[in-house]
This record gives sequence, C-alpha cells and structure tokens, in this order.
Amino acid sequence: MKKIITEVFKRPNDWLSIMFYCVKEDGQVDSATTNTLLELVELSHPHEDQLEELVLLAEADRYVSPNPALPDWGVNDINIWLGAPMARPGHVCIANENTGDYSSEEGGVPQQFTYEQFKVAMKHWRKFRDHIATDGKENLLGQRYEVVLP
Repeated sequence: MKKIITEVFKRPNDWLSIMFYCVKEDGQVDSATTNTLLELVELSHPHEDQLEELVLLAEADRYVSPNPALPDWGVNDINIWLGAPMARPGHVCIANENTGDYSSEEGGVPQQFTYEQFKVAMKHWRKFRDHIATDGKENLLGQRYEVVLP
C-alpha cells in the first residue's frame, strides 16, 4: 500500500524544511503522486478551501467546467481537471507542467486520483500544518507522520 509522509528535516545550513511525499509498497518514492497530487495540495495553501470546494462539487456531480479544454484550477503550473475529457469518472486529473513525465503539454501522462485520495492528501497536509502551528517545526524534527493512500 502507498503511504503519504510528512516530516521536518534539517538542511546542512541548519534550516528546517518540510518534506511531503508518497512512497510505494517497496518504500521507494512515488514521484508521480508526489509531483502531482501532493505538490498541488501543498502549493494550494492558502487557497485550498477553494480547490477543495471545487472537488467536492465535482464529486457530487454538481460542477460544470466553463471550458473542458482548460484546467479547472491550478497553481504554479500544476493543473487539475475535474471532468471529461481529462478526468475519468470518479477521478481528478492532475498535470505538472514543470515535469515532462506528468505534463499535459509535453507528451507526459497527467495522473488520475480518486476523490478519496485527494481528500486523504488534503486532510493529512492540513493536520501536519496544524502540528507545525501548535508545536513548531523544531519540535517536529525527526518525527514522521504517515497515512495510507487508498
């Protein structure tokens, strides 16, 4: 089973940084999920409520894209489509135009995620940010927070 992981680590210059990534069953980093879904979730702050609302509308079958040829939302060249033709039924489609492998424009393969996977990633990221706000990065150093990605 895949896992989403968040942790704080110390850089050589003593700066504290956050890692938000996904690993496969074998423990190797899942770059497809990390560079699309998780990067979108992380970079969407402070507008993640708007993104989450759009996804919930799509899940309830109450969202109609104003232009299905264009992404429904995006941040820093990471785009999400909530309906056909890009997103499969029950899924969101996410492309990272900064990486050829997952680009929608450079022959890459945008990634498909279920609504549940999107919600799990969003909830995990928010929970980790709450830990940082409450405890501070320095107190989370060396702690690893994991959640199963269904």
